[in-house]
Amino acid sequence: MPLNKVTNHIDELYKNTQAYIESTMEYYKLFAFKKLTESSSMLVTMLVAGSIFLIFLGFLSFGAAFLIGDALDSYAAGFFIVAGFYLVVFILFLLFGRNVFDSFILTKFSKMFFNESTIDEVLDEPLQTEVDSQ
Repeated sequence: MPLNKVTNHIDELYKNTQAYIESTMEYYKLFAFKKLTESSSMLVTMLVAGSIFLIFLGFLSFGAAFLIGDALDSYAAGFFIVAGFYLVVFILFLLFGRNVFDSFILTKFSKMFFNESTIDEVLDEPLQTEVDSQ
């Protein structure tokens, strides 16, 4: 009889372990789906906002080029001045802007993927108490 009870407990342990693994896998599937959805939503929002801004910038550039060209009595000169301005902005971006944008994007995505609630869900106790105790 005692061997029968041990066997039943082992079977029950096996079933509970299987259920735990399955529920953990489902949790991580839902977590990945949530993060993928948030990332996709942010990407679409940025693309739409960026497209609208580019249209605005295009009209503003044409207006500035015509205004400068009218003042210089040469529309071509106005367009070349505006193009030169964009060339200077592009060169400055290549020199200095990459690090700014990389750090901005890295910060934004790390806050999205590794926020405080995620850390609290994973750890039983806050991380700070473990660091203080050492």
